[in-house]
Amino acid sequence: MVNKAAALVETRGKAAFSEFRKRDSEWRFNDVYLFASDLNGKILLNVEFPKREGTTRLGERDADGKLFHEDIIKIVQDNGSGWVDYMFPKPGQRHPSVKWSYVKATTIDGTPGLIGAGFYTD
Repeated sequence: MVNKAAALVETRGKAAFSEFRKRDSEWRFNDVYLFASDLNGKILLNVEFPKREGTTRLGERDADGKLFHEDIIKIVQDNGSGWVDYMFPKPGQRHPSVKWSYVKATTIDGTPGLIGAGFYTD
């Protein structure tokens, strides 16, 4: 899903985000949804937590103290793609759960960034 979404963003830019928001689509199922950011930590898309969009999240720690945005950015800068685990609330919940996200480097409207999706282990 992430690789396909990254390819769509490469060609359509942020215009693809409206497709990613559609419920009952190939882009969303159960607690899996897409998110995107630039490499400075600015959230460009968070389908389930749209209030995060437009905010820069560097320095934000998860419940275990992990700087997970920095880890996500480092993975794409070092490897182009990869997996990151961290604590994050499920949609509709306040308490964090273990989440594994796959992230991939992409270009969003000419700016280096990343797109990802994750699943909760519980």
